[in-house]
Amino acid sequence: MIAPQTSAEELEAVSRHMLGAICRDVEEYAALEDVVKRDLVVTNIVTARLFLEVVDRGQMPTDAQLDVLALAARQRAHQGIPLAALLRAYRVGAHAMWNRLSFAHPDLDHRVLTDSTLRYIDCASRAAEVAFIAERDDMLNSLSEATRSTLSRLLEDDFESPRARRRALRALGLDSARPHVAAVIGASAPASDPKAVDRELAGVLREVRHTMPSAACAQLGRGLVLLVPAVHTDGVSSLLRAAVRRATSNGRLLSVGIGRPLSGDDGPRTTLKEAEHARAIGEILFPDRVIHEYDATDTLNLFQHGKAVDEFVENVLSEYARHDRNARGELIRTLHAYFTLGMNRRATATRLGIHPNTLDYRLQKAAQVGGIEITNPEKSFRFQLAVRLLPVCSRKSWLAG
Repeated sequence: MIAPQTSAEELEAVSRHMLGAICRDVEEYAALEDVVKRDLVVTNIVTARLFLEVVDRGQMPTDAQLDVLALAARQRAHQGIPLAALLRAYRVGAHAMWNRLSFAHPDLDHRVLTDSTLRYIDCASRAAEVAFIAERDDMLNSLSEATRSTLSRLLEDDFESPRARRRALRALGLDSARPHVAAVIGASAPASDPKAVDRELAGVLREVRHTMPSAACAQLGRGLVLLVPAVHTDGVSSLLRAAVRRATSNGRLLSVGIGRPLSGDDGPRTTLKEAEHARAIGEILFPDRVIHEYDATDTLNLFQHGKAVDEFVENVLSEYARHDRNARGELIRTLHAYFTLGMNRRATATRLGIHPNTLDYRLQKAAQVGGIEITNPEKSFRFQLAVRLLPVCSRKSWLAG
């Protein structure tokens, strides 16, 4: 019976021996602050005490006894320790503990001690792994929600002050004093299956998190939105092109808008707006391209002057807006879906969640209101262009109905 005979001083000596071995072998632990290492000493004392009880009784610890190790594993997740490093630390620590106790108790049956050590490592590391993964998933979910909220508020400029905006970005690990490049990824005009688009966007999101871990990214109603610390767009553009290619079964299903690298209090919000702008205009001018950069061509600069765009949209769509206000209609939203989905009747009805006959009625009403044959691509070009420009002009609220 060695557990009751082992003094607190000996347990602490074993614990510090374990920590030394771990820090020599696992660089992530060696880089931890001293206050964390002191906490590791306490955890290792618990580990050694549990192990000695295992040797005495020949029984593995209960779940309640392993709770201390589970809590420590959760703390390691918050301290940025990778799972592989955590599990290696358990193996290295257990081996160091075995060496120390073998030397201190030469009368022990080494076969029993070795068998107990292996079983204990398996039991303890499994409990730690389960707790670590659960905590990491909770952290990712919490971060994902915070990222989604912050990016959405940036797009809507929903911060009470620049300081509040900086604080929200800092919580995501972003510094507005540094340049950031924004990108917005969504369904391209020929898209016909909203569920397929969601699946493809989820795949791109996974790729982005893998290839650009420093990016803040989230899937919002308008598509996949991301903000990347970068001083040039070239690297972001190539990484996103590769991510879309790897994650999608149909390379033409999605399109990407990319803003300029901007810094300062208003930089993140401005580059996000530019990414939206680039995607909306790029799809009109270059429907065969996947990537649309804000200042890639001089042609895009024609659309940077908001007043001209606003006046054009106002002139073409004002009658529709008036009809929607007076008749509680859905004409502008219907036309936006219809034109952005390549005038595909079935896809539009699916996107709007209406019966195809209801869509036909709305298109007939739109033709009456505008005095134009909506379903004729050539005759309705001005209306298509005005509707496609809505997301980048001051009248974007018309899309809300």
